[in-house]
Amino acid sequence: AAATTMTATSVNSLTFESGGSLTIDDYRTLTNASGGILAKASATIATTGSGIGKGAIFGNSITEAVIFVFGSANTLTIEAPIGGALAPSTGGLTLSGDGKLVLASTTGNSYSGTTTVQLGTLQLGASAPDNALFYKFSTSAGIVGSASNIGLNALVTNGGIFDLNGHSQATFILSRGSLPGS
Repeated sequence: AAATTMTATSVNSLTFESGGSLTIDDYRTLTNASGGILAKASATIATTGSGIGKGAIFGNSITEAVIFVFGSANTLTIEAPIGGALAPSTGGLTLSGDGKLVLASTTGNSYSGTTTVQLGTLQLGASAPDNALFYKFSTSAGIVGSASNIGLNALVTNGGIFDLNGHSQATFILSRGSLPGS
């Protein structure tokens, strides 16, 4: 029988040494307890399911999603939504390394907080919707939230590149460098 309740698997870190892929099954969330994702070769994090049952990464967490893509020829493609299916993750997202991170979830992502591109390129995937970063301010199917539990959505580039790839993206703050007061 197919899973019908959300379950989570927590890891301290995830490393792709020589490429490959990881698939997160439907109704499953991969959370990161304290480390991040390191891609030393091109790799893909895929998902199964659809809607609220779609697998996710960094779900229901207050921990920052830290992703390091090592090597300018390497690309990490994340097809799973970043953030929680039932409530947004609130820790933000940081990309570092000289490689490329492609956010390719067809449903967008569900996190709030600061998205920081330290180095490398953060690109929205071709099939990603407009406003693919952050938790949506409007309530979408299966996601319930209010303005009181949504963090500050800011996009900061510190030497990195944010590639819209033909999409549009709304953000509360857009900054090149550090945020004021940080």
